[in-house]
Amino acid sequence: MILLDLDGTLGLSLIPEEDAISETLKFISEELAKRFGRAVSEEELRTLYKETKNEQYHLYHLNPKRHDKNLRWTMLLRKLEDKLGVRLPESFYEDVRKRYWSVFESKAEPYPDTQETLEKLMEKFAVVIVTNNDYAEAKKKLKLFGLKKGKHYDVLVTSEKFNVCKPSPEFLERLFPFLEQKLSRKVSVEQVIIVGDDPKNDIAWARTVGAKAIRVKKDLLAKHDPSNEAEEADHVIENLSELLNILR
Repeated sequence: MILLDLDGTLGLSLIPEEDAISETLKFISEELAKRFGRAVSEEELRTLYKETKNEQYHLYHLNPKRHDKNLRWTMLLRKLEDKLGVRLPESFYEDVRKRYWSVFESKAEPYPDTQETLEKLMEKFAVVIVTNNDYAEAKKKLKLFGLKKGKHYDVLVTSEKFNVCKPSPEFLERLFPFLEQKLSRKVSVEQVIIVGDDPKNDIAWARTVGAKAIRVKKDLLAKHDPSNEAEEADHVIENLSELLNILR
C-alpha cells in the first residue's frame, strides 16, 4: 500500500500558494486605497499575514482548521479592521478569497509524470492520498492535477475526516482501521510506504510507525534539509516516476 501526500508531492502547489498570497496582499493594498482611502503597504500586510498564520497554527494546533485558507483570510481581514478602525463589507471578504483562489488555480499544476505514474502504481498497489487539506480544498487540487478516483488513486483521506492533522499519532491510529474498512483488507505497517515532500509531516511521520519513507524533493520544500535523523528518508527522488524503479 502506498500513502501519498498531495501538496508538493503530486503537483506544484506550494510555490503557487506563495504566489497567490503575494498577489492577494497586493490586491488588498490597492483596494483599500481605492475603495476606502486607506494606505496599507504590501509589506505591512505581509507582516500581518505572518502574524495571522502563526495565530491560526497556535489556536488550531493539529486541528484541520489550522490549514483552512478561507479562515486565514477572514482572520487577517478582521485584524486589519481592528488596525484601521473600520468595518469592511462582506463583499470585500469574498473578493479577497476569490482573488486568492483564482491566482492559485492559474498556477498550480501536476508534475508531468504524476498521472502516468499513479496509473502504473494502481496496477500493483492500493494507492491512498493523505492530506492535511480539508475535503473541499483537496478535491479542488485533485481536479487541478487531473486525478480521478479509480484511475489514479483508490482512497482520499483528509485531516477533516479524523478531525486531526498528520503528523499526530492519533491520525495514524484512526487511519489504518479506516483503510481496512474502505479497502476490505488487513493493513499492516510492513506493507505501507509513505511518500511525501515534507521531512517533518511526511518522513518523520512515517518513522513513528516504522513505515518505509520516500521523499519527493520538489516544490517549495525542496530547499528544506532534514533537521534530524527521523526526517531522513529511505529514498530521495526528484521525479515521481522514480517510484516505479524503487517499488518494482
